Amino acid sequence: MNDTHHRPPIGVVPRFIWEKQIYDLHAKERKKALAEAIKHYANDGTVPIKLDWVVEYNEIIDRESVATPQGEK
Repeated sequence: MNDTHHRPPIGVVPRFIWEKQIYDLHAKERKKALAEAIKHYANDGTVPIKLDWVVEYNEIIDRESVATPQGEK
């Protein structure tokens, strides 16, 4: 038998950390795309703005405000 200490193999990043990393990478891009689409629809005036877009945009804003302390935006 070998005298070296056996270490278990390295696993994967926990899902909640991975999801946050992915979210953080793409949130600004997604927020910009949503804002542009909402603005485009609002300026057009003939098609109602999709509520899902507004909800998602607000969720991103809320998440940013929780993650960013006041005065650091």
